[in-house]
Amino acid sequence: MRPTTLEEFLGQEHLLGPGKALGELIRRGDVGSCIFWGPPGSGKTTLARLVANYTDRHFEPFSAVTEGVGRVREIIKEAEERLKYEGRGTILFCDEIHRFNRAQQDAFLPWVENGIITLIGATTENPSFELTAPLLSRCRVFVFEPLNDEHIRMVIERALPEAGKGKGETGKVTLVPDAIAALVAYAQGDARRALNAVEAVVQHAATLSPFPIPVSRDLVVSVLERPLPAYDKSGEQHFNVISALHKAVRGSDVEGSLYWLARMLAGGEDPLYIARRLVRIAAEDVGPGIAGGRVGARRGRGVPRYRAQIEPRLRGLRAGDGRGRGPPRASRAASHSQCPDQADGGSGIRWGVQVRARVRARLRAAGVPAGGAAGSALV
Repeated sequence: MRPTTLEEFLGQEHLLGPGKALGELIRRGDVGSCIFWGPPGSGKTTLARLVANYTDRHFEPFSAVTEGVGRVREIIKEAEERLKYEGRGTILFCDEIHRFNRAQQDAFLPWVENGIITLIGATTENPSFELTAPLLSRCRVFVFEPLNDEHIRMVIERALPEAGKGKGETGKVTLVPDAIAALVAYAQGDARRALNAVEAVVQHAATLSPFPIPVSRDLVVSVLERPLPAYDKSGEQHFNVISALHKAVRGSDVEGSLYWLARMLAGGEDPLYIARRLVRIAAEDVGPGIAGGRVGARRGRGVPRYRAQIEPRLRGLRAGDGRGRGPPRASRAASHSQCPDQADGGSGIRWGVQVRARVRARLRAAGVPAGGAAGSALV
């Protein structure tokens, strides 16, 4: 299923499109050590394999999760012999490179420096936080974006003939357009998740008699579990989302502030932490502009200590609404009730560079566009 040429590769046009630096380097076979930073299922491993194909170098996969420095030394010894006797270089692809500690990352330095290996590291975490400065100084960082809906649709359409071989009377699987749309929404820009979903749907359909042709949307939805929102309580997304909340309130974007607030709650964030941040927003951003704003935030802060989870959710949403546009109104009750559903549904809304204050310089240097969806919540 992996593409074998750059023309078959989906996504990352900002890196591989006509005239783009990485695409031209790959076509010339002149790629040096680099770091691929992006979300899961965005094509990091696939592109690393394409680099090896275009440069005629030996591709050596390596996982920082299951292997250590001892295996790195073995690979480097083999790479030295390969270069000496065959004149062929080696690409060491280190998946999840951020799992290595600083001392382990330093093991790459001399061999990257003298050209024995070309290191391509893949990471889902911010390299500025997780990788050492000496390693970053020897590697170029390329930022991958999630695949858009059209790319995911093409991944699904390519996978269906292979997944459906020998299935049903016709030996193939077809899906109604709504079923494909449901798979696209479920994937949230992750090609791997899309492929796993296609496999699960086909396997389930194969157990039915007769085999459904075409597969309906209801059958697809019944197979797929509800996607969880992408969130972590201590990593980069934690800071991105709370920053998005601050900027949504600052821009008087009520819908945006409610969404980001519900996104944190759906991701398991401590309601008391959110309440403290709302008090800070009331003090720093709202100030005396809204009468009673700080009092409302403080009242919301005390609720998580004494009430069930659903109550602080509602109080927190109302407090966030109040920070964004003043005293809450009854007409916005529907927004309060709908926001948790939007966040629980695994919405793929992402943030722009302005929200990601801690990484803004590196992202802008890498050419990541500043804009995004959800209006002023992202600017």
